Amino acid sequence: PTRKRRARRRKAEPEAVPEAVGEIPTPQAEEAGIVKTTIPPEESTDILEVPPLEVTLRHPIARVHFHRGIPQITFGERVLRPLLFFGNPHTPEAAMRVHQQMQLASEAGVTLFALLIVLPVRDTGAIEAFDAVRYWTTLAREINPDALLLWRIVPVPVGTWQKEFPEAVIRFADGTVGGPSICADRWWDIVQRQLTELVRLVEQEGEGASTLGYHLDWGEWFLPESAGYDMSEAAVQAFREWLRRHFRNDTVSLRASWFNGEINFSTASIPPFVPSAPLTKRQFYDPRREGRWIDYHQFLSDATARRILSLARAVKEACHRRCLVGASYGYVLEWKHPHAGHFALS
Repeated sequence: PTRKRRARRRKAEPEAVPEAVGEIPTPQAEEAGIVKTTIPPEESTDILEVPPLEVTLRHPIARVHFHRGIPQITFGERVLRPLLFFGNPHTPEAAMRVHQQMQLASEAGVTLFALLIVLPVRDTGAIEAFDAVRYWTTLAREINPDALLLWRIVPVPVGTWQKEFPEAVIRFADGTVGGPSICADRWWDIVQRQLTELVRLVEQEGEGASTLGYHLDWGEWFLPESAGYDMSEAAVQAFREWLRRHFRNDTVSLRASWFNGEINFSTASIPPFVPSAPLTKRQFYDPRREGRWIDYHQFLSDATARRILSLARAVKEACHRRCLVGASYGYVLEWKHPHAGHFALS
């Protein structure tokens, strides 16, 4: 007789551990002012990567979820309609008009308001901006107790910034002066410190309960087409450092790309700006002879994207990744000029 084969016991497979997600704050927890949650790491880049944190949150968590391929914004247990009102209360007259329009928007069912808040770049900038946040939060709650706010934060140079940060001053090809340059690290370090302090103040106070997130703005992060290149000292130095990284400190590769046998990383300069006429406008360059323009345009986009990511990371860390953070970037159809700085989408 044939021997019966004994069934081999299969090793018990460990049960799948569900991914940690943010605990939805309950009304009772919100009243107590404490919500303990584990925040999972979000989809990240080499700049934004942070480990999971276990933190104590006072306010509901804002997230973007995808339901059947459609993005949805949630705030705690609330699912928000993808509709908002934007206002720029930059003057007393504008503030009065914005307030009136917020009332009309609320009557039409809008509960999400995006408001522009100026962040003066000085030691008291965060406190000054927070006063505006508190003022508009109070008005929004009077209009609708369930109102949520998305703060569009715009850093503003103040005082004698051109003397304090001469390397940040942009002198465009058309003779105009602008700035501070996106490459001016000293100036942007102050911006980041004040922005971090502002977010911490919002999180510590009751205004955080109505704050959905932050929209980081700097003139929508682009250089205008006709004005020319950023020729500031900060941009020149940053461009040279970028070239070293890009060509891995290989002078031969740099010279081949620029079709110049004498150039090196210490003498490389920003190429001359050539205005684009309607009949000669183009987005493609000859890699054999026009590598310096190709490199500079790529550098501008990289520098812009890295600045946005650096500020976004600071906000995320300050709010323990509770809030949404965004920026106006990626205008690849609106801006056709290659020095717009909007092409680092990868």
